[in-house]
Amino acid sequence: MAITADENIIRILVNVLYFIGLYLTIFWLSIIILNPKDNTKKRVRNWPTVSIIIPMYNEQDTAEQTIRSVYELDYPKEKLEIYCVNDGSTDNTLKILKKLNKEFNFHLLTQKNQGKYAALNNALGKIDTEYFSCLDADSFVEKSSLKKIMEEFDSKDIKSVMPIMKVYQPENLIQRLQWFEYIISVYYKYIMGKLDCIHVVPGPFGTYETKTVKELGGFRKAHLTEDLEMALRLQDKHYKLKQCLDATVYTKTPPNLKALVKQRVRWYQGTLLNVADYKHMLLNKRFEDFGVFHLPSVALGGFFLFLGVIAALYLTIKTTFNTIKRWYLTDFDFMTYLTSYQFEINLLDWNWQNIFSLTVLLVLLYVFVYLAFAGNKERLSIFRSIKYSLMFLYYFIVYRFIIAYIWLIITYKLIFRKANKWEKVN
Repeated sequence: MAITADENIIRILVNVLYFIGLYLTIFWLSIIILNPKDNTKKRVRNWPTVSIIIPMYNEQDTAEQTIRSVYELDYPKEKLEIYCVNDGSTDNTLKILKKLNKEFNFHLLTQKNQGKYAALNNALGKIDTEYFSCLDADSFVEKSSLKKIMEEFDSKDIKSVMPIMKVYQPENLIQRLQWFEYIISVYYKYIMGKLDCIHVVPGPFGTYETKTVKELGGFRKAHLTEDLEMALRLQDKHYKLKQCLDATVYTKTPPNLKALVKQRVRWYQGTLLNVADYKHMLLNKRFEDFGVFHLPSVALGGFFLFLGVIAALYLTIKTTFNTIKRWYLTDFDFMTYLTSYQFEINLLDWNWQNIFSLTVLLVLLYVFVYLAFAGNKERLSIFRSIKYSLMFLYYFIVYRFIIAYIWLIITYKLIFRKANKWEKVN
């Protein structure tokens, strides 16, 4: 059967995506091999002073647990200051904070609802500690996390360090997918950190040098992704950001598909808009790997993923249509079709190039996932579980369609100039 023009286009597209996937996976693994984990830690004899800023908007369900986790940190209490900023909450958040303040005596700041970036700046203007951490009010830190993070500030160029971020008690498929995704993304960020290519410091317990952030003018609204913009601003000044694999923070995530889509639309749209604001860094050799390699991949990653999903959908729809068409031409005579069907396997007709490429890609991805679980100190026994092996396929195949749908929404919003907006998703 002759190959049509559209099938040729799809074949070229698939081969390009195969190449990109194989190249990136081999590239990531090569960084791990050539740049093994540095086991030498900075020995801190005199722990620096740290402020923890917790912005809150309608966080009545998690405020107490978040604050208690901070006060349970294994860190010299005389070196620690806590700032809780009530950003115009309309529920019982402020009442809960006032009650907790009698027990813990933290700095309680209140303001009209202006957004997370304004709440961070409110507290930032009042602190004088050497470092500060931002903590989302639906996140909970492990006791040793702050000390582990402080140990990573072993160079004057390092201005921000972030912990491992894990999903807190995933209960359903959507949350387990995010749990899987966070493990992968944190390890990917750790690898990119070896090349000084981290482009975002997540909200849960990202830690900064206070002096540097104040010199940069504090946080900006930044299309509602102030943590990403701050990371880009630090990169713009040629500072270094570091991913710590020894500190952990647990965060609550969207419990259903609708909430997940809303969250990711804000994240990814904010990413593109911020990259556009810092377009002078794109393909700029002055920013080395970050500008030449990483930032373009951040900007185009969603586009290539969307193309791949469209190609898969097109082939599926076309194959289904042709099948139904054959059934129609035979008047849906399934019985004749079944009785006359001859099962033949001709190995010469198989596309061995694509089969080989796909097999290698899946094996390498599986190796990468294994290393990511090990790096995140997750139990490796799950790789002997059929359920979690299926999760691997579900994440790398089915979940891609969800992400493609999100990028479709973002494309629509960008075309019609729809502003990015914040929607509470938990």
